[in-house]
Amino acid sequence: MDTFITIFIGVSVFVVGQFIVKALIEPYRDLAKVIGEIAFVLIFYANVYTKPGIPELENASVTPSAEPDESISRRTKQLDDVQVAFRKLASDLMARRHAIPVYVLWETFRLVPKRSDILAASRSLIRISNNMFNSGYEPAEQNKQDRREIERCFGLRLGFGT
Repeated sequence: MDTFITIFIGVSVFVVGQFIVKALIEPYRDLAKVIGEIAFVLIFYANVYTKPGIPELENASVTPSAEPDESISRRTKQLDDVQVAFRKLASDLMARRHAIPVYVLWETFRLVPKRSDILAASRSLIRISNNMFNSGYEPAEQNKQDRREIERCFGLRLGFGT
């Protein structure tokens, strides 16, 4: 009988431990991973989102039937890739936030970012994504402002100084 009780207690402890890991720790770790990926993308693609658009198209007269220049095609592909990266991270961020059970409780203890900060960061990521093909000073400045907002939301120090 003692053997049965020992085995039962051991299995129970294992099941409870697995529940805690799967339900609480992994979703939290996944959210932290997405925030890390956001920091990476903000640094890695800074040269793209701080100078969005295709200036060559504004300066040249391109007819609809003309083949795009190779540099324009490369730039378009680059902007597409960056646009998708930012939009995917915004979606991942919201999904990971919703995957954490009793988020309000963890938020109260400041173990996770505030819901309002998650939403603000997601909006900023979407706005950067939407600005990718907009050339000019205003979209570039908006993207920089959005980067600063994301840094504020997650307490990131990416070393841009602006």
